[in-house]
Amino acid sequence: MPVRPKKPCAYPSCAKLVKPNERYCDEHKKHKHQDYDKYKRNQESRKIYTSSRWKKIREMKMKECGGLCAMCKDVGLIVKADVVDHIVELKDGGCAYCMDNLQCLCHNCHNKKTARESKGRV
Repeated sequence: MPVRPKKPCAYPSCAKLVKPNERYCDEHKKHKHQDYDKYKRNQESRKIYTSSRWKKIREMKMKECGGLCAMCKDVGLIVKADVVDHIVELKDGGCAYCMDNLQCLCHNCHNKKTARESKGRV
């Protein structure tokens, strides 16, 4: 399998190189996450994701899945998970703290899943 070259960080005027499957360098990943949290995320969801209860459950789920992406694992790939995703989104009535409504995903798979779900919304 050919090795894909690194590409520039997507943050404006940043010239740092990132892996082909990433958009931002480590420094700017934090900024984008903070901007999303502050301006785009539903404030009720924000309360959940900043709670100590969520942090403990997230950690438990990561341990349970071995830190691997469930979707990648389903197709035979071993990819580190960095997101604990709600299978049924909170805005669709999913349980925030139920272990059976959580799955570990890599950032790429999480973004694809979220895009698919957003397409179905009006």
